[in-house]
Amino acid sequence: MRIGEFRIKNYKSIVDSGWISLEEDITSFVGRNEAGKTNILEAISHLGKDEEIKREFLSRRNPQINNLEKEKIEILTVPVTSQTSPALWLTLGNIVQSHKNEKRSNSDRDLSDIPIFLSRYADGSHRIYIQESEYASQKRKTATTIRTLRSRGYESCFERLKINPEELQSSIQSTEHRSIRKYLDVINKEIANSPWEGLDFSGQRDPIDPDYIRNKVKYARNFHRNEIEYYSFLKSIQADLRRNLPEGDFKLSKDELEGLPSIAYFENIETIERKTNRKKEDIEPGSPYDQLLEKFELRKEQRESYTRHEREVYIESAEKELTRKFNQYWDQTDIRFNLRLLDGDLSIKIYEKDNQGKEIFTFASDRSEGFRWFLSFCIQLITGENTEDDDLILLDDPGTYLHPQGHVDLRRAFESIAQDSSLVYSTHSPYLIEPSELRQVRVVERNESHTGTVVKEDLSKVESSGLDSLAPIRTVLGATYARSLFTSTSNIIVEGYTDRVYLNRFSKLFEKNDYLSLPKEASIIDMRGSGNGTVLAQLMEAEDYEYYILIDDDSAGQTTKESLLNAGISENRIGEVTDFLPDRFDSGMIEDFFPNGRLSEVYCEVHEGISRSQFENELGDGKHFKRRVNAVLDSLYGKGEIEQKPDSIDKAAMADHIDRKIAHDEWGVDTIEEQTLESFQSLIEDIQSTINNPPSERDSSNAE
Repeated sequence: MRIGEFRIKNYKSIVDSGWISLEEDITSFVGRNEAGKTNILEAISHLGKDEEIKREFLSRRNPQINNLEKEKIEILTVPVTSQTSPALWLTLGNIVQSHKNEKRSNSDRDLSDIPIFLSRYADGSHRIYIQESEYASQKRKTATTIRTLRSRGYESCFERLKINPEELQSSIQSTEHRSIRKYLDVINKEIANSPWEGLDFSGQRDPIDPDYIRNKVKYARNFHRNEIEYYSFLKSIQADLRRNLPEGDFKLSKDELEGLPSIAYFENIETIERKTNRKKEDIEPGSPYDQLLEKFELRKEQRESYTRHEREVYIESAEKELTRKFNQYWDQTDIRFNLRLLDGDLSIKIYEKDNQGKEIFTFASDRSEGFRWFLSFCIQLITGENTEDDDLILLDDPGTYLHPQGHVDLRRAFESIAQDSSLVYSTHSPYLIEPSELRQVRVVERNESHTGTVVKEDLSKVESSGLDSLAPIRTVLGATYARSLFTSTSNIIVEGYTDRVYLNRFSKLFEKNDYLSLPKEASIIDMRGSGNGTVLAQLMEAEDYEYYILIDDDSAGQTTKESLLNAGISENRIGEVTDFLPDRFDSGMIEDFFPNGRLSEVYCEVHEGISRSQFENELGDGKHFKRRVNAVLDSLYGKGEIEQKPDSIDKAAMADHIDRKIAHDEWGVDTIEEQTLESFQSLIEDIQSTINNPPSERDSSNAE
């Protein structure tokens, strides 16, 4: 029983996610930290559960829900059709039919091509309803009557009714059927008090023509035209709201919730401890050891009531199930587990065959953290409620401690799991993304405005500001671990596009003029944001590749440096731009390799509205390029010398401009300033030295 699509509202960082599709097998959510990936998984996990959601977990970005009762705050909606989710559609269809029978509904409507909507509310209640127009209304404009009334001067009627037309129109467009009912109740009361109620206006267009009423009812001429217009207005709104109401709105009982898809949510999976034996009294409740004992009825008080044979039967059952589940998903070797319970001590032995076919054993304490995490995950699958039959499995950032090869194995395990259950997980790892299956990837971004977390299925529509969200995808598209992740064994990691352009172009210029240039086999890798540098460096270390990391001397660069050092990356592999600048700079970016005159020339050729003389006179020294340019723009704008301050500095366009100048021989070693040539030469010398004499070898020679 699968879920093909869902929509989240009013939950934590999510105001309205819009419709998000799930693949039948695997769906992965990628994005920056704090983007909202975990919130998406949490919201999905609430489906089918009747616990109330605390106010503190509701979205603070949507003030409209602050005073609403929880039973009116929609959290999750799942559209179900006979094509996308036939089993779930049949289950819900039967519930709808049973409710109709209870109400003695005479509707014999064919529902085969109409989606049934299942909504989960903050109070834990679940409701289902049918609305033929709702699904399509996401893709077409609605509430045409309201727009027509406003355009024809009926604003006074909205004021008399005390309804904001924009809020009314928004409710219809977003298909908030509870809001629609609220508005409809107000209008029905107004109509009930009207002298025209009960008259037949069939065949009339919306809005009803007041002259039609005056001609049809003689005594209508005694009323002011405004009253007739108001009634006409009410009837028109009533008709439009009724068209947008769902057919049926049934609250599911606890028994009916049992028929919904079974969902297992795994977060913060505890890695099985690095201990050989644990006494039962010391086992922490909820730990993997404790879960196994509870699942297979092997707690101390239970064991004491068993005969020796019964105890052996229970232990053997646990061993077989753990071995079966682990080998079902672990492709590296065949594993056999032995669960030992002796004198109150608990241990798990792990048996596997060596190269000669001889069976050897180890304890969990002898295995890697990645192996122990995967073992804990399998224990969770075994001991969780009905996990064998779960329709949907949710995993939050699985396998954090796994080596890249372990992530590759975990991905294969996921593919096996996905044969029986739909699998959804969040990740930062490129190894958990299959490059041939990018249809499975959803990019999560967090907009700091009122919209909050948004999800994008079309990767080409991810905004440039959110390129960091695509880091795992960009990496995996280059190639994955088993397919040569990097194109060279010698690599230079730079922060962004401009660093790569400058370094590549000046190396070619130096090679052409017999200066020292970069190693021919070296590749320049754009980390696309300082946050990815540590991951790339760790991958280089895992591959035993030579590499050099160039960072800016700004706050982001210093954060990257700290992260690199904390991850055990040698400081000798890290180059800071300031190291290659004159002493007058206390911070720098690669653009600072150029003197002020050259920077002013390029900036003003790329950006419109500022003359070179204006710009160069204001450009100082000391701080890095970006700060200095912003200071110039602030100064010129404050003096009134420019009408509008540019929103941003187009560093990429400046880099491309310089690249073309050098490539077309308009600039050369004889025309480029000595400061610039010396800075790039010093940088390339440092890169050459690091790659040709890596820190490990340097440390060894120093030790000798």
